[in-house]
Amino acid sequence: MINMDESTRRNDFLIYEAVTSKGPAMTWSMFSIGNLEIGDITKASTQFTRQLLNVAKPFNVWTELDDGTGAVNFITGMGGFLQSLLFGYGGFRLRPDRIDFHGRLPPSTSSFNITGLDYLGGSIDFYFTKDTTIVRLTKAAEFTLTLKYEEKAFTLKQNEIQMFSSTKASIVPDLPLALKRNSANHVLFSSVLLIISALFCSKLYFC
Repeated sequence: MINMDESTRRNDFLIYEAVTSKGPAMTWSMFSIGNLEIGDITKASTQFTRQLLNVAKPFNVWTELDDGTGAVNFITGMGGFLQSLLFGYGGFRLRPDRIDFHGRLPPSTSSFNITGLDYLGGSIDFYFTKDTTIVRLTKAAEFTLTLKYEEKAFTLKQNEIQMFSSTKASIVPDLPLALKRNSANHVLFSSVLLIISALFCSKLYFC
């Protein structure tokens, strides 16, 4: 990610939003993710919800543009929506040596689940509410995984629940020295696979 201060990021969003008022479906998912990153929750919520204008009833098929024109069954738009959940409201960032996350609730929801995030041979479930984050390792990974937040550290053990007040957190693997060297060179792990299953408690979404 480019090193950019918050004011520059914010100005970029303002400029590009103004010239993409009729952008395709995935435009608003990317704006939503970016605004969550700089902490503008209100703006992110508006842009997240705007994506739903591209969903056509009665079968909730995505269209490229919000007037129903352009590509129909627009999978790119659906993918943007999923990204706005995983990388936006989940706050997930895959780093060479760890996974960062910061769970927040999408608009009009009371809870948010990400089920089966596969990492280094293991699998992890996440459950977010307004004030609480729960992490549970459901399948052991190839390496020991440590949950870190607010200068605290807890080893993840299979089927044990770790619960804490929602804040920025990381899951850090205890890697062998050889892999740590590769990480320093920004070599990503080929065994990483992100799988998302989001459940919502709101009629706003298509459950």
